[in-house]
Amino acid sequence: MFASRTRVPFLTAGALLLGLASTTSAGVVHDESSDGDLSGNPGAPTPVAFEVGTNTVIGTVVNTSARDYFTFTLPAGSVLTAIQLVTYQFPNGNPGNTGYHCLASGSTSFTPNLANAALFLGGAHVFGFQGGTDILPGLATAAQNGSGFSLPLASGTYTYEIQQTGPEVTDYQLDFVVECVGAAAAVPYGAGKPGTNGVPVLSSTAPPVLGGLSDLTISNGLAGAGPVLLFVGFSSTSLPFDGGALLVNPSLTLTLPPLGPAGSLTLPAPLPPDPTLCGLSLFTQAMYADPAAGGFNQSAQTNGLQWTFGS
Repeated sequence: MFASRTRVPFLTAGALLLGLASTTSAGVVHDESSDGDLSGNPGAPTPVAFEVGTNTVIGTVVNTSARDYFTFTLPAGSVLTAIQLVTYQFPNGNPGNTGYHCLASGSTSFTPNLANAALFLGGAHVFGFQGGTDILPGLATAAQNGSGFSLPLASGTYTYEIQQTGPEVTDYQLDFVVECVGAAAAVPYGAGKPGTNGVPVLSSTAPPVLGGLSDLTISNGLAGAGPVLLFVGFSSTSLPFDGGALLVNPSLTLTLPPLGPAGSLTLPAPLPPDPTLCGLSLFTQAMYADPAAGGFNQSAQTNGLQWTFGS
């Protein structure tokens, strides 16, 4: 049993827990100065990929003929909780003239006017003095046209538009805040099988927050025991095995280094800020050979640990 697995380098194991290597937190998702102008065509808005966290859009608008349109998708399990207006100002730093922004459902939009005002989810004016505040509620209440919507903004595909209402060049920075609907959690389940020091424990010192750093920690084990097998899967089970129970339907088995002098081992797990993972559960259990453990394989077995990814 213990000799038939392929060893995985310890430092890469955290990424393999998800089959993903990205650990970059959400940040600037589009900056017109480096990524090019956002589309001015409501029928072909620029696609922008949002992540869990703060997604910054930086751009410039001038009069009503130079509107900025972009489309984004909130996957199931994620929501938009805020649009923070960081700046809306002239290039010299003075507050910009009255602006306007609006939100439409779907991957395309319309040129805002009185004839189609009801087609938008919400529209509202934008002012420089609003810098540092959340301007999403103004859209939700359809302060200047639209049907209105509930907060937070639910999962789906949307198109956002921002414009200046006068001839002046105006710079803006917007922070779109995306969160998972549910909180992250690490919950133990099932019973382990004892070894020399009793039942080894599998736990996390921090919940699996997307875009953050969590870990899997094995404790109360036999110093130097190993290699350690970590079973990873997307569902739990309880199958009799070697006098204990396999608590994971494994999709992946990692071979980790032996336990340290204190009978413990910590596996760092940097998590990607991928909103498609919101609400997903991952199940883990660890085993290793211990002369004091019963069964044919003399395997000491930890409890199971269920991770649910969230904010």
